[in-house]
Amino acid sequence: MKKSLVSIGILSLLLCVSGISVYSISIVHAQMNPAEGWAALLEMNDYPSQWTDLETGYADTTKWNDTLMELGWEYDHIEITRGDLTMNTLLNAMDFLADNADENDIVFFYVFAHGTWMDQQDFGGGEYLDAWGDIQSQKKLMVLSTCHSGDFIQDFEDEPAPHIHISATDQGELGLAGEETEEVSGCLFNHFLTKAFSTETADLNDDDDVTVEEAFSYAYDHCREYIEEE
Repeated sequence: MKKSLVSIGILSLLLCVSGISVYSISIVHAQMNPAEGWAALLEMNDYPSQWTDLETGYADTTKWNDTLMELGWEYDHIEITRGDLTMNTLLNAMDFLADNADENDIVFFYVFAHGTWMDQQDFGGGEYLDAWGDIQSQKKLMVLSTCHSGDFIQDFEDEPAPHIHISATDQGELGLAGEETEEVSGCLFNHFLTKAFSTETADLNDDDDVTVEEAFSYAYDHCREYIEEE
């Protein structure tokens, strides 16, 4: 497996919930104000000449798009951004979620990129915190597949609304990604996280619905096992 992001770290889960349990991202349709899903999926594979490209064939945004569609999300509720992730494009993705989602909806924000690149975009700074806080949903999920992504999610921990943040690596640690042709394409942790939502054994309480917490547990265990074996 190519070490596109170099090394591998411990995985992090930050749960900040108020009055709700850790939730499912499956969509349940109701007659009045149904719960809809709105997602912004961002991935950067190609970088300026002084950087190392992440040659994963946009595997991670593809996996999330397929996973969300299988869970009942509408295709026009999923915005995919591939290419140069600048501060403007990242903030525009959050604005897309704020403009469309109401309090009853589920919101998902995903990024795959170099952690040092995200540092240069000041991700986690005040503008991002304000933009994320403008999203009215009471069920917000952020998943970051970057090096030292544990540092980024800590910046959002004081947000008053219920939310869940998951990072592929812990604070200061590096991540592991493989080429598209490998058995595990894209971010190693994200490979198992997306797989969990369609895996029966990930449903720990046997209620026929995999929650975010259950998916994280599945991904954590299988990621560590894969590293030890491979």
